[in-house]
Amino acid sequence: MIIGCHKLAGILVLIGLLLSPMLRGATTNVVSDNYNVSSVNPGFALNDGINTGINPPTTRLTGSAKANLRYINTGTKADSSYSLSGNKLQVIAAPNPGRFVLSSNSTTSFDFASALGTGAANATNPVVYDLAITMNNSSTNTARFSFALGTVEGDANTWSFGLQIYRAGSGDNFYTIGKRIDTSSSGLAGDLNESIATLTPNTYGGDISVLLRVTDAGSETAYHSRVQVSLNDGNSWIYDTKTDSDLTNGWRLNGASRHIMWDIAGGADVTYDSFSLKLNPPLSNVNTSSTFRAMTYNIHSASGPDGKVNTQRIANFILDQNVDLVVLNEVARFMARSDGRDTIGELALETGMSMVFSNNNTALTGNDQFGNAILSKYPILFRDHRLLPVVGDNEQRGWLKAIVDMNGKFLSVWTTHLDFHADNTERLMCGTNLNTWLADEMFPVIMGGDFNDTPDTPIYNLLDNKWTDIWLGAGDGSLGRSVPCPGPPFNARIDYLWKANTSSLTPTNAFVGYGVEGSDHYPVISQFILTTFTNHASGFYFPFDQGSGTKVTDSIGGLTGKLGTGAPTWSTNSPTGQTGDFSLFFDGTKKITVTDTNQIIGTNGLNDDYTLQAWVRVAVNYAPSARAILFQYERRPGFALSINTNRTLHTTTFKIKDITSTATIPNDGQWHHVAVVHTDGANMKFYIDATLAATVTYTNGAGFRTSSEITIGSAADDANPFTGYLSRVKFDSRALTSAQLDFPAVPPLGIRSSGNLLTLFWPAVATNYTLQANGSLQTTGWTNVPTQVQTNEIQATVAVTNSTKFFRLKRQ
Repeated sequence: MIIGCHKLAGILVLIGLLLSPMLRGATTNVVSDNYNVSSVNPGFALNDGINTGINPPTTRLTGSAKANLRYINTGTKADSSYSLSGNKLQVIAAPNPGRFVLSSNSTTSFDFASALGTGAANATNPVVYDLAITMNNSSTNTARFSFALGTVEGDANTWSFGLQIYRAGSGDNFYTIGKRIDTSSSGLAGDLNESIATLTPNTYGGDISVLLRVTDAGSETAYHSRVQVSLNDGNSWIYDTKTDSDLTNGWRLNGASRHIMWDIAGGADVTYDSFSLKLNPPLSNVNTSSTFRAMTYNIHSASGPDGKVNTQRIANFILDQNVDLVVLNEVARFMARSDGRDTIGELALETGMSMVFSNNNTALTGNDQFGNAILSKYPILFRDHRLLPVVGDNEQRGWLKAIVDMNGKFLSVWTTHLDFHADNTERLMCGTNLNTWLADEMFPVIMGGDFNDTPDTPIYNLLDNKWTDIWLGAGDGSLGRSVPCPGPPFNARIDYLWKANTSSLTPTNAFVGYGVEGSDHYPVISQFILTTFTNHASGFYFPFDQGSGTKVTDSIGGLTGKLGTGAPTWSTNSPTGQTGDFSLFFDGTKKITVTDTNQIIGTNGLNDDYTLQAWVRVAVNYAPSARAILFQYERRPGFALSINTNRTLHTTTFKIKDITSTATIPNDGQWHHVAVVHTDGANMKFYIDATLAATVTYTNGAGFRTSSEITIGSAADDANPFTGYLSRVKFDSRALTSAQLDFPAVPPLGIRSSGNLLTLFWPAVATNYTLQANGSLQTTGWTNVPTQVQTNEIQATVAVTNSTKFFRLKRQ
């Protein structure tokens, strides 16, 4: 697209830097308060009451924004209700709702926007910060207390995001956690006020530590910002605005200011402690090792030597030992042996970890379940469960596997619990299966469990062919015996942690956790270093603009595709028709193969949203005998995008489901853009030329394959070949909107004036274009114009003079 502008000359050079949020870097403390001072007086007087020790410039507050900050009362609850007690900020039950904030002038709420740098934030380059607080509610009723973020200071009707802690019923002995989101942040017709989680029994009246991670895209009209909620310092998340089904638009901060509010209902009896606001900046994902701690534990239905079912003591030990991955055996759910309790559900809540469970005892009735489980601080991408061989009337045993994403590195985690009888026939059968299944793994593997046999026995020696017993090299020098509990003496080592011999894992220590007696076993814990590197790019994009040669290059993840023998042919027939824009022609026998051995492409770590898109040109009356596959990608997620015989779009989530649609490519022989958008747990949306053409409800999630091969133009086995032209094949690990799709072929170039300046702009999603200028409409002489990213646009600003210049967008 070319724009001719009269009276334009001179270029104001503005350089924009495009950053991608990935891992977290070193945090910067903006402000924090541990309330570790004592005061005999209530109220908000400076250097007294809850402001004791705050007497600017001297202050108990810490952080880059601490200067002149102090607490003020902005609610209607009397000042006498607020005090410091036991190194905590206390608010007693009293009439009227209460609210307090930090202020720099003793009158108005402090705006943290400047301290956080959110004025320059946008969807491409957001600011990430963590809000942390420890809270306690001991009221005798259902009164709520809250911690909130907003673009204005105010009550629950104005909060961009407020977290409320309470009990839903006056007889409850556990906390309920609720959300409050104003309509201005959701775009919905009304405010949201709903529960997001219920904690385990006997939590009410105790401290609860909460972390809110805010990904702030600045003052938005769109919805690119995000809040995540964690109860274990960000190791896992109990809530995410990105995956909240209520937030059909997403979530945003639609104003420039950032205010923090503490809010208390009249009947609440509350303490606050350990408050902090810290910048948590993005940092590039570097090729380094990852250290993690793993534990195996037969929990005996969470029943200890005292005969009491108690998940909290097990959870406390997991948290005290800072364990990242836990494999569990003898996990009972809703059974008499666990007092009818869901032991794994409780452990997941008490530790804040994600969990998967497998029921091995298929003979159980009702809600009763008994088997193995895995807890993880890391996102669990995939679960597999298989029953093991059984001999005679022995108890049915099973194997459970989870693949976790450790900050860009995949790890396969296995657990099992083998038979205990003297005859080792069944154990050997099961061991043979475990060794056989290992051959299918492409990721590093650890395995833990109760193997009901000691070292130097047939089952141990069988496993030793494929696995390394980490105790031999990393144990603490003791015999490592794990049963029976209580002890001493400890009679046997039957609980093991293994690593696959071929896995790039290094165990650095191991010990038996004799400090917890929550079962008839003791847990075994080890620390590992994982050295396999996996860089999760945000997707891949093959524009096919080389124009010649035997390779195609991915401009996002750095992948390379091989055209091979009998390759598709290069063509200047392209979506834009511009010089330098090419496509590939497939004659029904060709394909491109891309090997992703480093697992560059993965999920976003939180859900399985993704978008598939391409530009296609097929002949008039195109109706192949088999559907034409545009590309096939076999990892997490595993998918295919294709065209059916009637030119309708079709997609596949491998091993789960084929999804057909009524979205039809026009029968005109021209270039068209096609896309399918998967919103995890919701639907597949099919687009033709960026117009929604069909929506299919789909809640089963993404498929998963272990092949590292991507193919374009046919399936991996040459089935369902494509005939026609392909260009700009793209995968994104997020659900794009129609405005974010790679359409039109050349984005519209806009212009607007402001005084002596003109701003040229186009959508920020079209990142693969360069703005060029020329003094006349000719082939040569075009020069690049520096640009910058501003919210949803890529812009260049030029001064108005008497000269004439022309501008165009050129594909890179």
